[in-house]
Amino acid sequence: MIAYVLQTLYLLRRYRVMGAPLQRWIVLLLLLAAFFMAVGLLPGGLVVGLISLLLAIALLAGQRLAAGRQYVHFRPEPISQPMTAATPISPAGKLAIHATGLFEVEGKAQRFTELPAFYRSFSTREHAIMAVVQPARRLAGLARWPDEELGMWYIFVKHHELRQVQPGVLGFGRVRRPALRLLVEQMQPDKNAVLDAWGLQWGKDKSKLATRQQTLYLSFDGEAERARVLEDLLADRGG
Repeated sequence: MIAYVLQTLYLLRRYRVMGAPLQRWIVLLLLLAAFFMAVGLLPGGLVVGLISLLLAIALLAGQRLAAGRQYVHFRPEPISQPMTAATPISPAGKLAIHATGLFEVEGKAQRFTELPAFYRSFSTREHAIMAVVQPARRLAGLARWPDEELGMWYIFVKHHELRQVQPGVLGFGRVRRPALRLLVEQMQPDKNAVLDAWGLQWGKDKSKLATRQQTLYLSFDGEAERARVLEDLLADRGG
């Protein structure tokens, strides 16, 4: 039930009508209904008007809580067996996954939930999650996905930025998938610093740079795919 509620709240947040999230229109209608019932312009009276007001407040509060969980229900699990010889994935290989987290492209950042993506690891041991947001069907014939979010999006995680990997089961709507929860701590570049030709900053004290902690979720079609990515991530720490 929780996973269904989280998915519904996510869709209400993502889909838009006339440029505004669908949730905002629902809250506005509930507040207007509560007001007109309170002043007697609509039937229902104070009791039904109060219910409409409470529903609007509950929707806003639920949205805030759901956003904090990135709209997924994750149940941790122990690693089923010890890994004594974790092996990395070849730079030429890639695995189809679903990803949840903060995606970025060309200076833009946006959070997506259970977005179809590909997982790759390069020879530098940087892990890449690459996804394409496709045009989606209209919701209820009116609401649509914003055009500015369509296209390629990425998440990059360097091996030294990974702080924790937790296996589990991820629920989103009616779907339950084997998953990994990744805790990542990334150093943020100084926007005022001058970069060299390789995009590196020189003469900066790294201890004074801001860091960003975020949680990523990767979900898989089966246990074998999850185990493969888990081995790849643990290979950076010797298993």
